[in-house]
Amino acid sequence: MKILLIGASGLVGTAIEHVCAGKKYELISPGHTEVDIRNKNVLEELVAMHRPDAVINSVAMVGIDPCEDQPAETFAINTTPAMHLAKSCSRAGSIFVQFSTHAVFDGLKDTPYTEDDAPNPVNIYGASKLMSEYLALNMTERHYVLRFSTLFGKRRNNAMGFVDKVLKKLEDNTPLRIADDRMDTPTYAADAARELFKLIESEKPFGLYHIANAGSVSYYDFTARLKDRMKSSSDLSRGKDSDFPSKTKKPLKTHIISNRIGPMRPWADALDAFLADRAGR
Repeated sequence: MKILLIGASGLVGTAIEHVCAGKKYELISPGHTEVDIRNKNVLEELVAMHRPDAVINSVAMVGIDPCEDQPAETFAINTTPAMHLAKSCSRAGSIFVQFSTHAVFDGLKDTPYTEDDAPNPVNIYGASKLMSEYLALNMTERHYVLRFSTLFGKRRNNAMGFVDKVLKKLEDNTPLRIADDRMDTPTYAADAARELFKLIESEKPFGLYHIANAGSVSYYDFTARLKDRMKSSSDLSRGKDSDFPSKTKKPLKTHIISNRIGPMRPWADALDAFLADRAGR
């Protein structure tokens, strides 16, 4: 199988490279200096030249505040490329895989969101990713749109997500105040990458899927387990999400579950596996 991966240095991109190496798939993963995701011609030429079995778009501008500050740039990176890639995949006969996020929901639901729940983004980031979903779903017949929750794992780039920041503070034994009212489904990027290839290899029906480890947990309880496993002496205290203001609304409860694929392993087991992998480097 030939895979064209755009955005290989992030969490899932890094995990995809590892999975492809294990399966001996041909992986083409140009760096960001080689591919301007905002350039329609570059994207079209890339797909036409390689004619891969699948094109995976893992590029995204993330962070609620940065996206609010730069809405035009956010849509130029998160939204428009999905249209160009979907059309290019349709012409080449390739499967198009577009990554999305739990942030397409408003966070008002007490139980986990499924693929059948209506999205209602409350900020620029969520809106940009939802529009990318619509483009992928409608611009090519052979597509998988995958929504991820908060991810953790190894990455090749220097970006710092929530879990990365918490890990650093726990390693430094720095005091932490974490919201206990914000719910999520933390997911190991390695598990997400393996699930992605299960969809493609088993020829699951094209469409929209939630990809997440099983279970829901507050940010506080997730951090408490991480602190315990790392044997950190950080002082961990409870807070509320409102204690950490941002420039716009943030969805409070974004735990997700899939009603279209079988359950993945629990997030706690996945976290332990990640820490073991991390210790082994």
